[in-house]
Amino acid sequence: MSADPESRVAAAHLLEVRDLAVHFALKRSLGDRLGGRGSSVARAVDGVSLHLDAGELLALVGESGSGKTTLALAALRLLDPTAGTVLLEGSDVTALSRRQLRPLRRRAQLIHQDPYASLDPRLRTRDLIAEALRIHGLAPSKEAEQALVHDALTKVGLTPVESFAERYPHQLSGGQRQRVAIAGSLVLGPSLLVADEPVSMLDVSVRAGVLELLDRLRDEERLGILMITHDLATAAHVADRIAVMYHGNLVELGVAHAVIDSPRHPYTQALIHAVPRVHREEERVRTLPGEPPDASHVPPGCRFHPRCPIAEERCRVEVPQLLPAASGGTTLVACHLRSASAGPTTLREETLP
Repeated sequence: MSADPESRVAAAHLLEVRDLAVHFALKRSLGDRLGGRGSSVARAVDGVSLHLDAGELLALVGESGSGKTTLALAALRLLDPTAGTVLLEGSDVTALSRRQLRPLRRRAQLIHQDPYASLDPRLRTRDLIAEALRIHGLAPSKEAEQALVHDALTKVGLTPVESFAERYPHQLSGGQRQRVAIAGSLVLGPSLLVADEPVSMLDVSVRAGVLELLDRLRDEERLGILMITHDLATAAHVADRIAVMYHGNLVELGVAHAVIDSPRHPYTQALIHAVPRVHREEERVRTLPGEPPDASHVPPGCRFHPRCPIAEERCRVEVPQLLPAASGGTTLVACHLRSASAGPTTLREETLP
């Protein structure tokens, strides 16, 4: 992939997403046809901007249906964006042809959520990992292929490699299967990993091991990792920064400990309040009223205002921008009452039900 002068300037970031939008046209129902109504559009992602650096782990969090996975797939060009730009290592990948995208597939790898479904049950571990090498022609000989496969297995902690290389997926535990999937991504020497809920399908007892593996890889291999999760506790464990997504938009973005310890957006606060606590005095879980809105029926103004406990009239008509929080620091927040544009007189605390 060749980078033009403009994209080379942006190469300071491993991955940069600018005003990315992914909209899906919905089929018209019989009632729509009879009523003469046009087709509607689901705005899965609607104007998101963020960046990721080498050696950094950015956690993208939010409820199911908030657009997290759609954003990640569009960043990898597994979905074509409706608008916006994606820069990978300084190159704009949004306009590349299928053939030009081939090198991108090596540099940016996806780790699927379900290790039980992502591995072909008919192949041994060595062939599962070597498949990508064969597709990209990266192993000139059987000996070179075996060395690369064994190196990938060693990096993910599956030793002795000779034993694990000969096993089929059904002979592995859930955590071992996810490590095989990670090894299959590492064997191509990527610079970016997108991990889609990498531990949600695993037993609690093995989740920490997989998270520690990802944490180690981003340090030792200088990988940039975009981790998608709905679990803020998981994000807090390994992430450098956290981006909170709601209904296709980013509502809060900042250093992980700042977002967890001092959340500014009411939605982020609700997510944190929903995490069960160990101590008895913190047992009560507080949840938001209502359900996330339909992506084909975007509410006017702030998309969170129908469920927000502090919404005002301005919130119902004016879309908030992602701006520095009024409380200071580096956290960005999309809230009329919490951003620097609000001013000290309108800043107030909410009362969650």
